[in-house]
Amino acid sequence: VLLDRQISVPVRTLEAAARRLGDGDLTTRVPAEGSHELASLARHFNEMASELHERERKLLEAERLAGIGRLAAGVAHEINNPLGVMLGYVRLIERSADQSVKADAAMVAAEIARCQQIVAGLLDLARPPRLALNDVDLAAVARDAAQPFGALPDGRPRVTVRVARPDEHCIAVVDEGKVLQILRNLYDNAVEAD
Repeated sequence: VLLDRQISVPVRTLEAAARRLGDGDLTTRVPAEGSHELASLARHFNEMASELHERERKLLEAERLAGIGRLAAGVAHEINNPLGVMLGYVRLIERSADQSVKADAAMVAAEIARCQQIVAGLLDLARPPRLALNDVDLAAVARDAAQPFGALPDGRPRVTVRVARPDEHCIAVVDEGKVLQILRNLYDNAVEAD
């Protein structure tokens, strides 16, 4: 009876737990009382089951994110075509219009190009990102990013960029388009928060 209680019962418990684990129940755990070898085996079993459970959770999360990436890429592809058509028409208007309309058309074209960059960012979710690294003057990029916020028609505050040392250049090796997007998002958030 003592031998059965100390060896056979824990072995049968481990065997049943291993079967449940093999069937996919990754929450399976076994009691691990005592300090003998079977209790140590039970603790190792529980650690292994916990690691398997965590790996499955991470795998499911990775699959979910991959699905979101595929969905975003599909939506981005569908949006990109009309944006291209719109940009073409705006460029035609820009060429044939008078000076006041040309400035507005240029602003619309810049915003369509910005939308195309956002769409390209969505497409990057489905494929590894490619950075276009170049030497970039960060002060010039900051001023370019603020340009659409210089005269907001609805009375919102304007964005003004001041460079501490305008005679010096702050050159960094970055992807200019991505830095421009980040700065525009920051400016947009600042304007909305005011």
